[in-house]
Amino acid sequence: MRNFYLFLSCILLSGLCAFGESRTWTNTKGKTLEGEFVKATKTTVSVKLDSGKTVRIKIKDLSEEDQAFVAQAQEEAEAAKEAQNDEEDDEAKSSSKKSSSFRWAKRLNSTLEKAKEEDLPVMVLFTGTSWCGFCVKLEDEVLSKREFKRLASGKMLGVKYECPSAGKYETAEGDKMAKKYNVRGVPHYIILNKDGEQIGSGGYHSGITPKSLVDSITKAAKK
Repeated sequence: MRNFYLFLSCILLSGLCAFGESRTWTNTKGKTLEGEFVKATKTTVSVKLDSGKTVRIKIKDLSEEDQAFVAQAQEEAEAAKEAQNDEEDDEAKSSSKKSSSFRWAKRLNSTLEKAKEEDLPVMVLFTGTSWCGFCVKLEDEVLSKREFKRLASGKMLGVKYECPSAGKYETAEGDKMAKKYNVRGVPHYIILNKDGEQIGSGGYHSGITPKSLVDSITKAAKK
């Protein structure tokens, strides 16, 4: 038996998986031992004996049946590892989306590209905070609040077009979009889905809050 344990010794390598099930192991000379599969690499397998001691066996010195068992364990370990990596990637993407701070953009096309990538709706706001009283109220009561930015982050994107005077926007794109979406007054916003399709619209009204605005936009995106 001492010679058998000497035969089992080999270089310790990092393991890939663990089954936690005791079984009979047989070497190419027909000698056996009882132990629990712990981990394996391309060349070795670690087995925990009933005594609690862990020994390492060269896979090439095992029976064909045991080699097949180890190969299956390695395949399942690789599959589990890939699944875990995929899950971590998904969590990382989700975390990144949630942690991205809400910011107003000035160009719709690039924002829609991002919306498609992140599967988010877009709020397109037409406003005139330099002269329109209700635009100022919407800004002061909702859009400038930390609560709005916190709630909107990771849930929606935004594009803002300012008009310094009635009917005239700061940019040519603002004028173009106002005509495209038939904006007749400010403040006015439209809601686009990730594909750029209009799914809602609105403006300032009494009782509007950061939460009610964000909720209305995310609700529209789910329909």
